[in-house]
Amino acid sequence: MTFGGIVGGTQALADLDVTAATINLNSTGVTVDDGAGGATATFTGAVVLGANVTIDTDGAADNSLTFTSTIDATTAGTEGLTITAGGGTVTLGGAVGTTMALDALDVTADTINANGNITTADGNVTLDSTSALTIGVNISAGAGTVTLVSDGAINQTGGAITADKLSLESGSPITVNQAGNDVNTVAAKADTAGDIKIRDTDDMTIGTVGSLSGISSNGGNVTVQTGGNLTVSQAVNAGAGTVTLNVTSGSINGAGLITASTADLDATTGIGNTTALELAASTITADTTNGNIDIDNALGTAVSVNSLTTGTGTITFEQSGGGAVTFVNVTTTSGDITLQNAGANLKAQTVTAGTAAPGDGDLTLETTGSGDIIVDDVKAENDTVTITAAGAILENPDAGVDITGSTLDLTASNGIGTQSEPLEISESTLTATTTNGDVVLQTISGDMTVNQVEATNGGIFLTSAGGIMAGNFDPNLTAGTNSELKANGGSIGSDANPFAYNVSGGGFTVSASGDAFLEGSPAPTDGGVTGILDFQGSIGGTKGLLILGVFGSTVSETGGPATTTGRLISLAEEAIVTEEPKEIELEEELKRRLGIGG
Repeated sequence: MTFGGIVGGTQALADLDVTAATINLNSTGVTVDDGAGGATATFTGAVVLGANVTIDTDGAADNSLTFTSTIDATTAGTEGLTITAGGGTVTLGGAVGTTMALDALDVTADTINANGNITTADGNVTLDSTSALTIGVNISAGAGTVTLVSDGAINQTGGAITADKLSLESGSPITVNQAGNDVNTVAAKADTAGDIKIRDTDDMTIGTVGSLSGISSNGGNVTVQTGGNLTVSQAVNAGAGTVTLNVTSGSINGAGLITASTADLDATTGIGNTTALELAASTITADTTNGNIDIDNALGTAVSVNSLTTGTGTITFEQSGGGAVTFVNVTTTSGDITLQNAGANLKAQTVTAGTAAPGDGDLTLETTGSGDIIVDDVKAENDTVTITAAGAILENPDAGVDITGSTLDLTASNGIGTQSEPLEISESTLTATTTNGDVVLQTISGDMTVNQVEATNGGIFLTSAGGIMAGNFDPNLTAGTNSELKANGGSIGSDANPFAYNVSGGGFTVSASGDAFLEGSPAPTDGGVTGILDFQGSIGGTKGLLILGVFGSTVSETGGPATTTGRLISLAEEAIVTEEPKEIELEEELKRRLGIGG
């Protein structure tokens, strides 16, 4: 049966019921409406479109349009179908465009029942329903756009959507998460709070499709899963909900802002590795098998980064907006880590850059503007740890090592460690500087090599489980108030490289289980040096050599202070020993240092 002209163009038909093996719709329009809201149009048999056909049931609530069988074009990609049913029901009972692909398909109705696969030759497919929209069939639009609109929910129960672009808009949840979906760009919006779930088999971009940009759930959760690279080009906004981006093979990149209470990001080859991800989230997890991680998070309230991990790759995380940030677990197998916060505190609980192999990961922590840095267990074993705080560097109170690295570079404005909670550090080479407050550091095991430690307006208190060695800077220690060195398992400095210091506004106390070799000002106070305490400096205006606590004899010096006895023995160039030393080896050491004898 063939329709060659417009049907119901002058006067709409009250009903239309066509039955034939093949129904050829060569007319451009079919209009059915009985005026009372009970019109029906039924096509029983295979429909072949000979033109771009528009079927209009004039929008009455109980009008219905039913195709019981297939719908195809005469020539692939030439003829399309537009259906306007308003408040009525449209049933597509068979496959559409499977034998001969349509140019396009556009259906608007209260209820749309799609019972067969839909195919266009790179043309658009639009299904617009004022009720819930359920998709259980394949929709194949090639290079075209698939648009699904519902005042209720959109629910994909089966099939796959294949298109260049996919637009999803509903009044409540959207679930388009079948494994075979394959689109290049997606945009989605839930007009009221509702979860959005989208799945794609390979690469996909969250971008702009028609009038929609990005993904917005109005407070519902957003879950996007792809089998390839995911690009976030437009905003993803879940409000107080959770955004989950899961890439099973590939990376996550893009400058579109991700807003959520919780952001959960998973990839295999990187997160922000080509374009840093922009977040506004209070709880963040970002894990990739390998590849770099680069995330910027802006929030004015507290932020918890529960997990930030990669294998081979670097990690960079920048927090801004005024909210304090806590890093619970941050690790690389091989790669540098940089964690920053602008304007608030930064707490690093467990942060590990690389393994024990030298050169496989440095660690940097930084606050700018204001903010303390609180460390619990941060390490770049056999590599460099750099911590720069606009406020203070403090420990999270515990008995374990707070900072592990072969080289430590610590800079703060308001102190590094405290007397009640010193920072525990590993055996390392140390540089530490603070303008205000004290520097209080200790090693639990091993030696401490001090390159340069400075407390402009405070004291310096260094305790080593081993020795305290002098680094390559002179002086090694510069302090404004009382300071102290304790080498509980070794010496301080060496004969060849004494420990140099300058304490401008207080005393300087030293203790060691071995010797202490010092130079600087003022003269040190012996807090318990087991061996020789060798000091080169100025006493009473006379420069000379001090050997403290080595024997109890009396030594006189000419041209200097009065004779000193007991544990403090001062020697100038013309010093004379007035009593024999009690130990012969001490006498020899004294002669050697004075250049007496052979």
